[in-house]
Amino acid sequence: MEVIHVSKFYFPEKGGMETVVKDLVEEAITKGVFVSVHAFSSLKEECELDYEVNRFYARYVVSSMPLSFRYIFSMKNFKRSVIHIHAPNPLACLGLFLVDRSLPVVITHHADMVGKGLLKKLIFPFVRYAYNRADAVIATSNNYAHSSEELRPYLSKIQVIPLGTNVPIRDAGGKKLISFGRKKVVLAMGRLVEYKGFRYLIDVARLCPDIEFRFVGDGPEMSTLSTMAKNLNNVVLLGRVTEEEKNIELDNADLFCLPSTTRAEAFGVVLLEALAKGLPIVTTEIGSGNSFVNVHGLTGFNVPPGNVLALKEAIVGVLSNSSQYQKMSENAINRYEVLFTRNKMSEAYIELYKSCKARRDGGGGIGALSV
Repeated sequence: MEVIHVSKFYFPEKGGMETVVKDLVEEAITKGVFVSVHAFSSLKEECELDYEVNRFYARYVVSSMPLSFRYIFSMKNFKRSVIHIHAPNPLACLGLFLVDRSLPVVITHHADMVGKGLLKKLIFPFVRYAYNRADAVIATSNNYAHSSEELRPYLSKIQVIPLGTNVPIRDAGGKKLISFGRKKVVLAMGRLVEYKGFRYLIDVARLCPDIEFRFVGDGPEMSTLSTMAKNLNNVVLLGRVTEEEKNIELDNADLFCLPSTTRAEAFGVVLLEALAKGLPIVTTEIGSGNSFVNVHGLTGFNVPPGNVLALKEAIVGVLSNSSQYQKMSENAINRYEVLFTRNKMSEAYIELYKSCKARRDGGGGIGALSV
């Protein structure tokens, strides 16, 4: 079986979707699936990998949408494969007009298109065509499947497959809260963009001088966050870090916080890494996959977005109750192992590919998909 992943960007470019697609590709290869990748690139230097990655340099980006005519027109060369589109990706949806209609198509809906205005109206016909044509549309959580207006017309073909990742798991006994000798550490990771809500976490830091707040990531909000944190001795903005440095930060943290403010945060792949490390989590309830990954009262707490006092109360509450902390840490590791490993995600997708291909080959369908 052959699968082509059609993505916006791909490793070594950073991002949650890029991480997920890389994990899907590399795990499928270990299972004997022939996989290739079709992606934009913002990097002028190529990254050599042990499998086929076709990159198309995007000289221009409009409203977070990379542009390349070669990316679109080369899709007409897709043959004998299951086409797996990672959305939102309007140009991939446009390119699907050129793809042989006998080929099965799977679309993973990673997030709604947020705040595109007129552009969203212009590209909507391409997106609608792609989703109507798809054999299956994948949502990454029940929460998102049922709350997304964009997915509502396609509920009959939606299946939920949670995202997964591959990180070293902390010992099943969980992480113990150290109550003396150092400040407790709250870790936040992600691209520094407005919807991540990191500025609210810096406001929390101002109210909690005895807790250290460490931020991993870079982006357009770096300047704003640096200004906000200028006189705060308990805030560290680390910028981009290596994979090894990131794992050290996760190992040394006591709690993970992702204070996102909009549904642009559809899942929060970094939350899976926090679960695997046994970190209790504080996230926001925004009707997305955040509160599917982080179960309120079980692995951490979900609070209203943009509410500094609620964030502070949740963080301090977890870090001041050692018995609750220990239980949440154990629950985090267990939830990761049961639902969110790379292997489980890969197996679910491979079964779906086979089912879609069998349907196209006349050997039965994918059945009634449910969410």
